[in-house]
Amino acid sequence: DKLHSEKYTSQLLNYDISGAVDFDKGCYTGQEIVARTYYRGTPKKRMFLLKSEKSISPDSSVLQSFEGQEKKPAKIVSYCNTENGNLLLAILDAEAITRKAKFLLSDSVTVPLQVMSLPYLKL
Repeated sequence: DKLHSEKYTSQLLNYDISGAVDFDKGCYTGQEIVARTYYRGTPKKRMFLLKSEKSISPDSSVLQSFEGQEKKPAKIVSYCNTENGNLLLAILDAEAITRKAKFLLSDSVTVPLQVMSLPYLKL
């Protein structure tokens, strides 16, 4: 969609580990950067699924903190408020996930967000 077009790399959106990008065929814009990161390194950020007990608004962001350090608020890529729970996809520091950081919704700092698993991403 126009809101997110050209704002995120394939790795940030997990295309490289979900099977959305094929590294064995074809050419596409940005292929060199995507392949270099895939074969040589690990992205510092990834998209993660989180669950909130509170409703998410268009102005919400995700606050990340670990070991007493506040990190820059993370952007929410997409969200859905339902009767069964509120889910969001956000670009988070991979290090924050491995260090078991606290994640909070910017407009509801008293209720922690729960990191949910995705079928292609090991937590």
